[in-house]
Amino acid sequence: MIGKMLGNRYEILEEIGQGGMGIVYKARCHLLNRFVAIKILRPEFSHDEEFIKRFKYESQSAASLSHPNIVSIYDVGNEGNIYYIVMEYVKGKTLKQIIKEVNGHLSVDETISIASQVLRALDNAHRHNIIHRDIKPHNILITEDGIAKVTDFGIARAATDYTLTYNKNIIGTAQYFSPEQAKGGIVDEKSDIYSLGIVMYEMLTGQVPFEGDSPISVALKHIEEELVPPSKINRDIPKGIEDIIIKATQKDPTKRYSTAKEMLNDINKFVSDPVNFRIIKIDEDAPTKIMPTIDYKGNEREDNKPVKSRRNKIVSAIITTVIVLIIMAGIAGATFIFINRQTAEEIDVPPIVGMQVDDAKKLLEKNGLSLEIVGEDYSDEAAGIVLSQSPEPEIKVKKNYKIKVRISKGVELVKVPLVENREMDEAVSILKDAGLIPIVNYAYDNIVPANKVISQNPMANEEVEKNTRVDIYVSRGKEQVTMINIIGKTLDDAKKVLNENNLTLGNVTEQEQDGPEGVIISQSVKPGDPVESGSAIDVVVSKKPSPPVLKNVTIPLPDIPGEMKVVVVKKDALGETTIYSGMNTYQDSPLNILNVPTKGHVIIEVYINDEKEPYARYEDNT
Repeated sequence: MIGKMLGNRYEILEEIGQGGMGIVYKARCHLLNRFVAIKILRPEFSHDEEFIKRFKYESQSAASLSHPNIVSIYDVGNEGNIYYIVMEYVKGKTLKQIIKEVNGHLSVDETISIASQVLRALDNAHRHNIIHRDIKPHNILITEDGIAKVTDFGIARAATDYTLTYNKNIIGTAQYFSPEQAKGGIVDEKSDIYSLGIVMYEMLTGQVPFEGDSPISVALKHIEEELVPPSKINRDIPKGIEDIIIKATQKDPTKRYSTAKEMLNDINKFVSDPVNFRIIKIDEDAPTKIMPTIDYKGNEREDNKPVKSRRNKIVSAIITTVIVLIIMAGIAGATFIFINRQTAEEIDVPPIVGMQVDDAKKLLEKNGLSLEIVGEDYSDEAAGIVLSQSPEPEIKVKKNYKIKVRISKGVELVKVPLVENREMDEAVSILKDAGLIPIVNYAYDNIVPANKVISQNPMANEEVEKNTRVDIYVSRGKEQVTMINIIGKTLDDAKKVLNENNLTLGNVTEQEQDGPEGVIISQSVKPGDPVESGSAIDVVVSKKPSPPVLKNVTIPLPDIPGEMKVVVVKKDALGETTIYSGMNTYQDSPLNILNVPTKGHVIIEVYINDEKEPYARYEDNT
């Protein structure tokens, strides 16, 4: 396959990776003069028309995605039974390679950075109704600048019915399956969130939570077994991050994060305030409770402690009161008092701050009370969370009393300003003034000048929560490469070597020279010198010398008395030569010199009586 030209445009240069569905090559696009990555489907996939149809549809859908954290798809095509996808070429490594290289686990900061970038990619894809279905470290590329890029969007869906049959690496994929994928159920955005939770688990512990001898055994563990908390493996994992992973990897999809954006918001909240970060957890059999605050640097974890039900206390108190009244006043009096209490019953107000307003309303109604929303405020709590209540908990009120609450409108939304093409310092200042958190990343760029913003994420004019992180990608200028030595090479060999080093062949001029013909004898940039990536290198190529031309030279002599010393000098491509030297008189004029060998541009200079300056000078361009 190396050296093959696909679509009369893509030249295959080298193999750079393999997967269950295809082989990935580095290639050069001769139309746009850039490197690309091409995934070529394995032959066993190329004979099924239904699969190919689905593969093309999903790939073309994924090609509509444009995001800094998603590997761009440029083209989809085929030549005969060779089906391929042309993608952005990313210099870097897979996250799987990086995890193996560290021989342990990544840091918390590295994990947060990578997970946040993947979540932005998923948020973008999910908003375009595209589910990845195969989030795993193998499909997350990390550039040399630390930028995460998710690849293979849409491809997993095309392979849904074929993976178990053909993919020898299916055990690796099954380690990141969501339970619903393992059961062959409906797959949606929450399946990608589950898989990312498993990836975060692996980044922080160096191992996946479920392993087995076959994909079936691994899949069953995802369905049936609870994962070991990651802090049991790595005690340095903050409780807040562990809670995020646990929520993302719930077996019941309804208990996971609803969206990638929601999960990203929790990560951002943890980064902003790790000490007071908390996750709201919903228990099936009890009202919503707020988790205790977390110390980012500490590892103490509180065990769940049983709480005695207040309702049991109330019931016990009522029964005791009734018995005492019966004893004191008799049956008739007790009956009267009991009826009177039923008509004017007092109820302890339950605590509802921190609950979702719908859950709070249900709890109040269950206790014979009602809820009235008296206002909404921006806050760090999710929209719909109760921020305050009146009366406060444990105050006694009459039945059907309205509990007034103020609820959260969520974090205040701000419009992301446009900072592309601005100087880095200016862009950072603009984002801070807008209430956002700028995160600066660097990348080489052949177009945008150094220190200016290439791109931003989220994009300009997008509405986001206040204090949202905004990644800006700042240009380092054109990437510098080291100039290689191409002297002595033919033009074809030089082109190949230059292309491999991200350089191109520039102007070619010829120069006559003894020795081999058609080889480079000089280059515009010296070997070893730095040069910008993509630069054109000018060269001079050797040319076989042409034979000299014989010419007759006629020299008129000056009219001076007596003898004179005459010297005639010729200068041309053959060098500087004295073609005549002798004593003459004016009567010898004109002086004819026959069969003088010449080459190229010829200059004839005549010197009389050893004068320093020539008496006459003639030029011949023929």
